[in-house]
Amino acid sequence: MIVNTLNEVNKLITEWQTAIEAERNYLKFHGGRSYTLSKGTPLYQIGQSTVILFTIYAEIFAPEGTPVRIKIENQEYQGELLSFKGSQVEIKINERITSTIPYAELFNEPWELLDQLIERLEEIKDYRSKQKRIMKLMNADSTAKHLSKMKKEVSTKQELIYRSFYNATTYIWGPPGTGKSYNLTNIILKHYEKNKSVLVIAHSNAAVDVLMKNVIHELEQKDKWKSGEIVRYGYTKDEVLLQHEDVLSSKLVEVNGSINQYELENLDERKHSMLRKARRGAASKKELDDLSKIQNKLNKIRGEIREKEKELIDQAKVIGTTLSKCSIDPLIYLRQFDLVIVDEISMAYTPQIAFASTLGKRIVVCGDFKQLPPIASCFHNEFVKKWLQEDLFHHTGIVQKIENGEQLINLVLLNQQRRMHPAISGFTNKEIYHSLVFDHPSVKKRQEIAKHRPFPMEANSLINSQFLKTYALKDSNTNSRYNLGSAIIAIQCILSSIVDGVKSIGIVTPYRAQAKLLTALHKEMIGKTKYRELPIQIATVHRFQGAECDVIIFDSVDTKPQYSPGLLLTDQNSERLINVALTRARGKFIHIADIPFIKSKTNSKKTINKLIHFQMDNEYKVSKEEFEKVFSKSISKRLRLFSNDSIDMKNELVTDLKNANKKIVVSMPNLSEMSLEIRKLINEVEIPILFISESYFENQKNRSFIKKDQVQPFIMIDNEILWYGIPLSNVSLNQSNNSARLNCPLTCQILKGFIDY
Repeated sequence: MIVNTLNEVNKLITEWQTAIEAERNYLKFHGGRSYTLSKGTPLYQIGQSTVILFTIYAEIFAPEGTPVRIKIENQEYQGELLSFKGSQVEIKINERITSTIPYAELFNEPWELLDQLIERLEEIKDYRSKQKRIMKLMNADSTAKHLSKMKKEVSTKQELIYRSFYNATTYIWGPPGTGKSYNLTNIILKHYEKNKSVLVIAHSNAAVDVLMKNVIHELEQKDKWKSGEIVRYGYTKDEVLLQHEDVLSSKLVEVNGSINQYELENLDERKHSMLRKARRGAASKKELDDLSKIQNKLNKIRGEIREKEKELIDQAKVIGTTLSKCSIDPLIYLRQFDLVIVDEISMAYTPQIAFASTLGKRIVVCGDFKQLPPIASCFHNEFVKKWLQEDLFHHTGIVQKIENGEQLINLVLLNQQRRMHPAISGFTNKEIYHSLVFDHPSVKKRQEIAKHRPFPMEANSLINSQFLKTYALKDSNTNSRYNLGSAIIAIQCILSSIVDGVKSIGIVTPYRAQAKLLTALHKEMIGKTKYRELPIQIATVHRFQGAECDVIIFDSVDTKPQYSPGLLLTDQNSERLINVALTRARGKFIHIADIPFIKSKTNSKKTINKLIHFQMDNEYKVSKEEFEKVFSKSISKRLRLFSNDSIDMKNELVTDLKNANKKIVVSMPNLSEMSLEIRKLINEVEIPILFISESYFENQKNRSFIKKDQVQPFIMIDNEILWYGIPLSNVSLNQSNNSARLNCPLTCQILKGFIDY
C-alpha cells in the first residue's frame, strides 16, 4: 500500500481505529482465554466492588491491573486482576459479593490495551511530524540514503548499521536462525556507542528479553556497562534478567531510590499471611479491614516507585519493553528516541508498529512474513480482516514485490541459517523459502544433538501415530482437537530424550486442547521425577513462535474419526504454522502424525502433505521395530507401557479392576467388540460402571451408558488410573500391539472435561 499524503495517513488511522474498536468490543464481551478458578473467598469491599481471593491451577501471564471477565455460574462480571502469588490470585469484581464461590471461570484478554492504542492513534492526527513517520513506514520504496554514505562494498552487518543511521525505515527479513537477534544487537550497540537513545520493542516479552540480554552481555564483556543506561522496563520471567543487579527498572529503583524495600516486603508478607488466614475462614472483620489498609499502604509505596521509575526512564539510553506497553505507558509514549527497533513484526498489528514509528526519528522493523501472522478474533469485521490479520510486510507491498521477483532497496534478507541441522532445514530452505535461504557450514555441529535418543543419529524422524492406534476427538466446550494416544507417544519421546541427557526439549501442537492435555501429562509423568526442574516447553505453535530447543516434538494430532485434518493444518496460514513448528528445532525434529490419513485427506500442494512426503522420500520414517524399541521401555513409574499379548499387561489390568472402589469408566467405540476376557473382568466388578460408546445400550442396575458420536478406547479407574490402547478384540486387524497404563488424576479430570460427562 502506497501512502503519499498526510490526508491519506489520517484516513488510514481512522480505518485502524475502526478495526481496533471492533476487536476490542469482541474481546471485552466474548473473547478471552479461559482459566478455572476455585475456592473464591470474599475479602473486603471497595465501593460497590468486592476483592475476592481465588485459587488458580494454571500459570497466568498478565500484569497487575489487567481487566478480566469472570463467569460465576451463568452470570458474567467485569473485574480487575489485582495480584497473584503462587496459586493464589486476588481479583476485584465489580459487584457486591458476600458468599464463597466454589468455582468460576476467568477470561483474560487485554481489551483495555486496545482502548489505549485507539487514543494514541487519535493523538497522532494533531502532529504532522508523526504522520510523516507513518507515511515513510508504509512506503517501502522510499529513498535509501545510506547508499551515498557507504564508501565501498560492506558486509550485511555493516550495511544494516549504515541503514539504521541514515534511512527513515529499515526492513529486515529474518527467517529462523539467520542471525536476526545478532544483527539487531549490533545496531543497538552501535547507536549506544554514539550516545543515541534506542527503544527496543517486540510483540512478546521473550523477544525483548533476548535482545536485552545480548546487549548486556556484550557491554559487560567489553567492560562498558554503566548502571542505569540500559533498562528493561515491564514484566519479565527471564531468570538472567531477574537475577541481574541493575537492569530491571524495578530493581534500579530499589538500589538508587529512597524506597524502603524492607517495609515493602514486610507489608507484602503481612498481606499474604492474612490472605492465608482468610482462606481458612479464620480472619476476623478487623483483620479484613486491616488487609484493606495494608493494600492502601502498598499502593502508596508503589506510587512512589512509579515516580522514581519516571526519572530512570527519562535518563536511560536503551529501553526494552513490549509494543503494548508503549501505547499504555506515558513514560514511554511521551518520550522521543533517536531509533526505534521493532522485532517480531509478523505477529504484531500494523497499527501498533505504526504508532511505534512515531516515537523515534528512525525505525528498524524485523520479522519473517513466512511465520505466523497476528491473531485477531473478530473475523466478521472487514477492517479487522484487512488490518489485524496480516503483517506489515504484506501491507507495505513487500511480499507482493518479492513474489514478483522485484528488487527492494529498503529490504535486507538475512539468508544464512545457523540454527537447524541440515536434515531439518532441507525442507524449509527449499519449500518455504524457495532456495533464498541456505545453511551456514556451522550447522553440521548439530549432529551432536541428533545422536541422542530417541532414534539416535536421526535429526528428522516421522512416527506413524497409528502404531498406538490413536483417535482425534474434539473438546466438547471449545471444539479444539486432542489426541490422547499421540500425546502419550510424545511424552514417551520426551522421557527417552531426558534420560539420554537432552536438556532443551519442546512439544508443539496446532491445538490448544492438545497443549492442555500434554501439559497435564508432563506434570504427572515427569513432574514427579528427578527431571521435574528441566525447562521443558509445551505450547501451541502460535505460542512457541520466537523460541527454540535442541529437540522439538511436533504432535499434529489429526486422525480418524475426524473426516479431515483441521483448518490449522490446511488453511492459508498452514504453511506458516508448519514452518514455525519445524524451525524451532536445533538438532532433532520428531513429527508424530497419522501418515495415511494426512496423505489421503490433504491436497498434495498443502505444506503438511509436502512435509510427510519429504520425510518419507528421505527415509526419515520410523520403522515399527524402531518404535517398539522406544515404546517397550517404561521410564516413568507413572507411565507403564505394555505389549498387548503380555502376561504383565493382563495381570496389571486385572489387579486394577479388582482394586477399584469408586467408579469405572469404560470408553470404547463399539462395545460389542470388547474382548471376552475384558468383558468377563468388568462383569465381576460390583461398583458403578459408566460405558461411553458410539452405540446405545439400555441402562442396567449399577451400569449406565452415554452415547457419543465419536469415542476413543480407554478404561478410567477411580478417576486416577487410565488404561489406553487395550485390545478391542482379539481378532481386530485395526488394533495396536501396545497399551499404556497411566497414573494421572489431573489428566483424568481434563479428559472428563473434554468429554463432558
